[in-house]
Amino acid sequence: MTYIPSNQRVDAFYTLIRGSKYRYENNSELLIERIKRGKEALDDILKAKMKAEEEYQKNKKRIKSQNKNSYKNKKEDDEEEKDYDEDDNNNIYVQEIKCYEYVLEQLNNLNVYNCNEINENNKSLLALAKTKCLFVKSIRSFPDENSGCILNPKKLNKLQLYLYNNNLFNEFSNQNFSRTLNLNELRKIEKIINPCYYENDQTDENYVNLLNDISNIKEKQRNNYEHINYTYNNDMDNLDGTNYMSEKNNYLKKKLCENLKYKIVTNCTSNKNMSDTAFQIYHSELNHIDDICFYIQSNEWNKRTEENVIKNKTK
Repeated sequence: MTYIPSNQRVDAFYTLIRGSKYRYENNSELLIERIKRGKEALDDILKAKMKAEEEYQKNKKRIKSQNKNSYKNKKEDDEEEKDYDEDDNNNIYVQEIKCYEYVLEQLNNLNVYNCNEINENNKSLLALAKTKCLFVKSIRSFPDENSGCILNPKKLNKLQLYLYNNNLFNEFSNQNFSRTLNLNELRKIEKIINPCYYENDQTDENYVNLLNDISNIKEKQRNNYEHINYTYNNDMDNLDGTNYMSEKNNYLKKKLCENLKYKIVTNCTSNKNMSDTAFQIYHSELNHIDDICFYIQSNEWNKRTEENVIKNKTK
């Protein structure tokens, strides 16, 4: 792992986000070794989640066993076990499991199109989420909500969106910030809409079962992605009047959402919020996400090639 000093963080971040670009659509550029690394990186995430689940169950059994060996009656024993289950959000084992579940859900959305260099922000957020999972049970800190480091942009509330829209990163830790605003600014906050929620967004509904077949990307999701990008790369000349406003609104929101994601990544990886150790791990995880993209898109291209061969044979 290459060490990057704090004073070079900005340049390094720019290189990470915008420097190494790959043409995932071009099958001739695939490297066998990189595809292998991608599969291994994906397997490691699945194993880490399974390990976290096993540790959770072991710890739960340990507590239950301790209760049985104590002088507590059955009612007290059951109540303590119930408290353990109800306190899941504060349980580091559950936090770790949920963290890996989120990473896997986001990996489900990767395909040959959104693995491209135009979506570097998505991969950066994924790398940050994976890095966060490694810090759940660590005594070392990782940027959190108090610093504005919310890795799922759809989870941002209106005030947090306002701070990002106005580049007020330093105000995330100021709990009294809203009290300093006048009525006009408060009204602006009330009207803010999260750009990462846009019409016909199927992201939350079309998760693919990664454990069964990672190459089974939803055709509808892929077609929708192609349609929107093709249309607007051609200045929307081919849209009819009925769909024009809806498609234009989606396109603008996509642009705003990408800008929001970029700001989140910039804020989370800043010197103020992220330690050098965490940044180095993030650097490594970003490479792993790129490898996983190679692995996923190679599966998808192989699948398409097989489908085309079958279609040609049936003609």
